[in-house]
Amino acid sequence: MAIPNIFKVLERQTLNTKLLLVLGFVYLITVTVGIQSIFVTQTLKNSTQKSYEIDLLGVSHIQKAQLNLSGIGRYLRQMAMTSNPTEREIARKALEASEFGIKSELVEIQKRLIHPDEQAKLAAFNKLFLDFSTSVNQIVALLNNGELFSDGEATDLIISPEFNIALSATEDALSDISNFKQEDVKKSNEVNAQKADEIQRFTIVVLAFGFLGSIGMGWLMSNSIRNPFKELSESVENLAQGQLDIVIPHAEYQNEVGNMAKSLKILQNIAQTLDEERWCKNWKQIYFLNFNKRMI
Repeated sequence: MAIPNIFKVLERQTLNTKLLLVLGFVYLITVTVGIQSIFVTQTLKNSTQKSYEIDLLGVSHIQKAQLNLSGIGRYLRQMAMTSNPTEREIARKALEASEFGIKSELVEIQKRLIHPDEQAKLAAFNKLFLDFSTSVNQIVALLNNGELFSDGEATDLIISPEFNIALSATEDALSDISNFKQEDVKKSNEVNAQKADEIQRFTIVVLAFGFLGSIGMGWLMSNSIRNPFKELSESVENLAQGQLDIVIPHAEYQNEVGNMAKSLKILQNIAQTLDEERWCKNWKQIYFLNFNKRMI
């Protein structure tokens, strides 16, 4: 019932209206795809930007902190291995730069740890790093004395199991944060990939709907144009065959079909009038012929 009703409504519309309906439908699909593309681009941009600022930069700062942490142990050993004051001073400054670098990176890392588990791991690292820094400062103080006894004591502390265990624990705690953050990067990439798949599916659905809808609209419009003209063509053939009493369809339409139907109705009336005049003329001829025969 719905399609015939749609046909009836469409048949009554002008060609311009039908054309506007088709163009409007195509325009609607185009605008929908365009808006969806803008939304997709913005969504992926925001997601990628967030992943970069929170996860990727977080991993980068953690890796820099790991390098600086490794540098502390290396520069501390360089200080212990040389007795040259200049070389020892260079190593000490490099060590201080590494410590400052770790503290700077920790500030940036803190900004990018959004999960409670990450915060807990950072708190554990800060405690271990504080204990480790205390040992490092103790060793540096001994090396700065410039005495053989102090140097030996500093060397003993550097190679002691307690110091190396503290260093390993601090490095492991930082590595734990790095691994956790890298897992966040992986999850973010998976989420972005999932969003991309969803967006791709939605785009395919919209395009498929637009394609099928365009075919459907074209079919409806073509039938709404072809069927009335076909019926009018049949009416013309019937009139040509002498069927002058037929009903001319679609004369009530206020469009091009209606105008043609009205014109055809006028021709029908003219043909009917001519047929009546012809009939009257033939009847009169027959009447006079019969009358003359009776008179003779």
